[in-house]
Parts: sequence; structure tokens; C-alpha cells
Amino acid sequence: MKELARIVARLASEISRDELRYLADKLAASNDESRLRDVARNALEPGADRGAKRKLLARLEKEPRPKRRELALALQAVLETNRLQDERREKLEIVWTGPETAPFPTRRTEQALCEVIDAAKERLFLVAFALFQADLVLESLAAATKRGVRVRILVDRSKGNFSNALEKLKEQLPSAERYALTDDKIRVHAKCAVADASLALVTSANLTKPAMETNVELGVLIRGGAAPKKIAELLESLIDRKVAQRA
Repeated sequence: MKELARIVARLASEISRDELRYLADKLAASNDESRLRDVARNALEPGADRGAKRKLLARLEKEPRPKRRELALALQAVLETNRLQDERREKLEIVWTGPETAPFPTRRTEQALCEVIDAAKERLFLVAFALFQADLVLESLAAATKRGVRVRILVDRSKGNFSNALEKLKEQLPSAERYALTDDKIRVHAKCAVADASLALVTSANLTKPAMETNVELGVLIRGGAAPKKIAELLESLIDRKVAQRA
């Protein structure tokens, strides 16, 4: 079985996942244990004459032959492992607001931020220096609180900016938890959002209309991997260690 396991692992690295899945389904559906080689050959694309394809077909000629369900299960296990690895693998996407001069497609800041907010199922932490006239963002935040997401928002304590942002938050997001740093000499200059410790946006943009529409703003949307979890833990630690308090 070790030899077969090595062949299956190598096969998964040489053919597409669709082809691997098709082979697994065909083997699982076949009722004839004696025709495993024929089923495999018919399921694989033409050209199964080298590498792991050739070795698999040759292995199926030997005795004792692997049971079709065992072979199908091995293939399905590889597919599931690949799927889980894809979910955990960190994926980065550039987020941009400004002149449309990029030589490649980019996501706009407002669009990416709303995606993070809308993706939250349990917890959302948002940090910004300023917050005003970001109507679509506030609408997404309101929708998040209505579906039971625990929303925490940290804003800067600057005079004017803090009072205006706080009033807006109290008015539109009464159930959101609002925070400010305990030391009013320290500025909140970070701008980020993280949902369920799995999706995060780190950006130069404040939660303002100019930042969402006209300013030149650059950020990164991080999907999966360890970074979103670390960002969430870092932000939560501000509250746990009483560096930030309810406002």
C-alpha cells in the first residue's frame, strides 16, 4: 500500500484536480474489481503513458490488486487535503483607491472593506484614525451588528475627530463596542479591519468619503494564513491589557 500511496501522491501533483476527482468518482462507481486498470485508463486523459499515470496503470496489473473503494478513498483524501491547504494558504490581493493607472486589475478600498465586514460571522475588529461620511461602510457595519456579529471599533481620541466619530457611531451603530486608547497622547494611526481572524484588510485609508473615493490609498487584503489571526490577537490584546477602553 505504501507504493500505491506514493503513486497516488505523485499522480495528484501531475494531473489537474478535476481529472483526479473524475478518476476517483469513476473508481467509486465501478462494480467490477477486475477492471480497475481499464476504468483508470478510460478515466485519465489521453497520454497516460509516463510518470505517475503509467505507474498507476502498471500497479493495477499486479496482485494483490487494491480494492476500488480503497483506491477511490486514497484519491479523495488527496483532494480533501489539497482543499484544506488552499483554505489555510495565505492569499494577498492589492487594494487601491486613486487614478486608474495600474497595469493590472485592483480592488477598490471601499469594496474590499465592505467585503471584510460582510464576511464576518462572529467577530469583527475595525481600526481607523477618522470616521465620517463613509456611508456604505457604516451600512455594512450596521448589517453586521443586526446579524449578531460582535463589532469592536477603535478610533483616535483627537479633539473634534474623536467626538464626531463617536457621535456617528453611537447614532448608527448603537450595539457596536466603541474603544479609544487610554493614553490620549498616543494617536491611532492604523487603519485595518479583521473578520473572524481569517480575513483582514490593512490599508492607508481612513473611513472617510475622500479616502473611499478620491484619495490615493493603498492596502492589502489578506485571506487565510496566519496573518489575519495575528492581527486579530494584536488588536484584542489592546483591550485585554487595558491599553484601550470603552468610549
